[in-house]
Amino acid sequence: MADNMYDEKGLLKPEMDQVRAANKAYWDSQKIDTSKKDSMIYYNWQRR
Repeated sequence: MADNMYDEKGLLKPEMDQVRAANKAYWDSQKIDTSKKDSMIYYNWQRR
């Protein structure tokens, strides 16, 4: 991960919240089949 994602307090910068929200919207829009164990693990990994 890039070091510049965090501000001096160690918090995610506001623009990274937009990235996270966009990423979540993307994965939600994919309608991943969560009945498959492997895809669920991958989905959860992507959401970290």
